[in-house]
Amino acid sequence: MEKIKKVNLRSEEEAKKKKQKKKKNVLVLILVAAVSVLGIASIFYIQNKKNQSYQAFEVINTIDLTGTDTGRYMCYKSGMLKYSRDGVEAISADGKVLWNVAYNMKDPIADVNGSYVAVADRGAKTLYIIDGSGTANEISLLYSIVDIDVAAQGITAVLTNNGTEDHIYLYGADTKDAYVDINTKTESDGYPVDIALSNDGTKLVTSYLAMNQDEVVTWLSFYNFSEVGKNYIDNLVGSYSFESIIPEVKFLSNDLVCAYRDDGFLLYSMKENPSVLVNETFTDEVVSVFSDASHIGFISKNSGQDAKYQLKLYNTSGKVLLNKGINTAYETVYISGQEIVMYDKLECSIYTITGELKFYSEFQKNANFVFNGSESDRYVVVGDESMDIIRLIQKEK
Repeated sequence: MEKIKKVNLRSEEEAKKKKQKKKKNVLVLILVAAVSVLGIASIFYIQNKKNQSYQAFEVINTIDLTGTDTGRYMCYKSGMLKYSRDGVEAISADGKVLWNVAYNMKDPIADVNGSYVAVADRGAKTLYIIDGSGTANEISLLYSIVDIDVAAQGITAVLTNNGTEDHIYLYGADTKDAYVDINTKTESDGYPVDIALSNDGTKLVTSYLAMNQDEVVTWLSFYNFSEVGKNYIDNLVGSYSFESIIPEVKFLSNDLVCAYRDDGFLLYSMKENPSVLVNETFTDEVVSVFSDASHIGFISKNSGQDAKYQLKLYNTSGKVLLNKGINTAYETVYISGQEIVMYDKLECSIYTITGELKFYSEFQKNANFVFNGSESDRYVVVGDESMDIIRLIQKEK
């Protein structure tokens, strides 16, 4: 009898453990379900917030700007870059000056890549290459500067002209002497229109206008300064002529080049040598172009009657992601993340890359620059004397 009693006790204990384990499993399932519901709810909330449409805004903070010259602006890190004839300064999204460099220029031009900034006096001979802490490398050139392009490590391409010939120089971020000099003659090679430097500073693309038997043609040339390019004369790994004009060339990524024609665009892969990926032709006149690493955008005149402009957005495979008629008034357009920002002095429209109008409003004072702040519904509007941090809101009915 004693032995049987022990067996029964063991059975009761095992049954109790099974019951506790089952209860624990039920609690775990309930917890997992609750977390899943919260996760799905969060996704829906975030997605709904992204797709929300706003018709008004409120100013939550105003910050006075230094100086009297309004200058020009570019996105820089999470804030902005302001450059004028008196100098350049980096400003955070909350209005704090991160660094500034003083100079005296008649016609400053600037380019940004990562933490590096290049500023030059167009028509003069002064170039500044500035790192993320504001340390500036001032370089004096022999000929007048026409254009500049900076790479992510601070390597800077500089196009210069002396009236009869052109030089494209490459400078290191902290060097005074050029380590590359591409020399072309205006009479035989044509007039340079644009240059583009890859993110790592090893590849260069140029667009030149030239005469060919009384006809104007564009020459698109590709240079590679890596080990691959050393096997080619003057590092020239490809050169092609076009009957259409190519006013702008741009590296979308280190190995992907976009050439904007006046009647379309070309996408080239350039890991080493160039090869055409996409060749798209338009029928309507293009008035604006914009891009980032994943998108190529165009605004063209609309030949139809329903809208003034046609907004088109492509991915880097040449697929049309958006084709939308718009009547938006604008002077500046750019793409930032999942948004297309369009604005002029007194109006601003923000579209998602899927074509929804996220925000439209008029301003009561001049807007010189508009960019996204720290949250999806907060933006910074830079005026002549101050910058406003605004929160988008629904207009009360």
